[in-house]
Parts: sequence; C-alpha cells; structure tokens
Amino acid sequence: MRGHSAPLGTHHPLENEWGVPKKAGAMEKDITRSKIEKSESSANSIGEKLRSARKEKGVSLEEANRITKIHLNILKALEEDKLEGVFGKTYTKIFLKDYADYLGLDVKEIIEQYTSETTSLVSKKPILEHKPVLQKKEKKDKKFSHAIVITLVFIVWFFILGFTVVRFIQHYKYVRKNKDITVSQKLKGQDIVAQKTELKKEEVTEKKETLPATEVKKEITPIPQGNIITLTLISDKDVWLKITEDAKLVFHGILPKNSKETWQATKEIRLSEIGKPEALKLNINGKDIDLTGKRLSKNILITHKGIEFE
Repeated sequence: MRGHSAPLGTHHPLENEWGVPKKAGAMEKDITRSKIEKSESSANSIGEKLRSARKEKGVSLEEANRITKIHLNILKALEEDKLEGVFGKTYTKIFLKDYADYLGLDVKEIIEQYTSETTSLVSKKPILEHKPVLQKKEKKDKKFSHAIVITLVFIVWFFILGFTVVRFIQHYKYVRKNKDITVSQKLKGQDIVAQKTELKKEEVTEKKETLPATEVKKEITPIPQGNIITLTLISDKDVWLKITEDAKLVFHGILPKNSKETWQATKEIRLSEIGKPEALKLNINGKDIDLTGKRLSKNILITHKGIEFE
C-alpha cells in the first residue's frame, strides 16, 4: 500500500491512472506528447491569432492602441491569452470583439473559440480548485460594479448640486434686482414730491411778482375749427400743470423738460395750475399758437370758439 493517496479521479504525472510508476520510456513519450499538444494549442490560441493578424497588418501594439483606444496593457494581455485573469468574461469579450474587428478577423469565430475554450477549461478543472477561482472573479466583478454605481451616483449628485447652486444664484439676482427697482422707485417718488414742492414755491413767488391779487382778465385767440380739439404741448422746462378734457381730469403733475405730449377733446381742454407758462408752446389742430405779446396766465381754456387766457 502506498504511503499517501491522491484525490479520487487524479494521479501523479509520473504514475499511470492505477497509481503504478511509469517507465522511463513512457515518461519521455508523455512529456514529448505534452509539449507537442501545448505547442499546437499555443499556435491556434486566440492570442496567437491576434498577434499574427497584427503582424500581417503591419502595425505595432502602440499603433493599434492609438486607433482602437484599447489600453496597451490590455492589448498585450489579449495576445498573451491572459486577459481573463484581469477582467471578467463580459469585458474580455468586448475587448476581443473590438480588437478582432480592427485586425479584420472573423469576430464571431473568435468569440465562439473564446467561449468554447473557457467552458472546456472550467469543465477540466477539479471542483475543489474551480470554486475559489470563480468566487475570486465574482468578487472582482462585484467590486467593479460597485465602483461604477458609486461613480454614477456621485455624477448625478454633482449635477443636482450644480443645478441647485445655479437656481439659487438666479433667484438671488432676481430678488436683488427687484429690490433695487423698488428703492429706485421710492427715491424717484421722493424726488417728484420735492420738485412739486419747489415748483409750488416758485409759482407763489412768481404770482406775487407778476399779478395783483384782484386782477382777472380774459383774452380770446381764434383757433382752427374741427370736430375734435387736439392740443400738443412742448415744454422747455419742467412744468407743473393740471389738464382736463371735457371736464375729465387726464393729467395732474410735472411735465418733464423737452417733452411733447398730445391730448384730445370734443368740447374743451382746460390747462390750470400752470407753474411756468412761459416754458410751454401750444399747437392746436396742427397749428402753432403764437403767444407773443400775450399775458402769461396760469389758466388756459381751449374751446371751438378760441383760447381764453384767464
């Protein structure tokens, strides 16, 4: 009886299948046969086919890497039949397909050979030896998958964060702009009130200087006839005044300097509370009204009969 026993279904390379030591001649024949089979297998391997096709194509590994965009180390592993130890079957098939297609080989034949070789290789390995290898590859595949998932999650999170920041900046600018507009409107309102007060003061002063308190006169200047009375005012300065059309108030405030405004009425247009009459130019129904020699008045009534300076 032997001093040790081999696992069932296996035997020492120097023994035959019944555990009997081989003779020297038989051993040499087995070694020679093994070398021949290994040589033939290497010549027909996928890596050898890829390497031969590349050389026939007349390109280097570096050139193939530049064109196919497959990493140089992966191309070397493909030609040396070592890629499966680095990547899983799925990625190995992808690299084989791209490289074989670039070299002009039959992609379907290469993939079928790879599938056949990997299947036969797995079936030949003892169960005790096969399980740890599969587990190791599965772990690598899982790690690789987890890395991809984590990367995708990070990319999505980054885009969401960027979108949120952009929206916040846009909202901040919008709020700031509206705030500036509100402040500007308030300041503008304060300026108008101040101008109104100043104009009223000027009106009181000018009234005291130009007209006696008891003086009331009316002057009538004919105007062109028409169905509608159209009045156009041109101001040389800021002028405070009140305008009514057919007894309806249409304007009460400051007419800005160098402005040109038009009003229309069917019966009458009345100008009152005029702060600076000398700064106004009148055009009625397309005709300029010459105010030369007319007494400046704070109130003007325009009807179809003419113009009254009150």
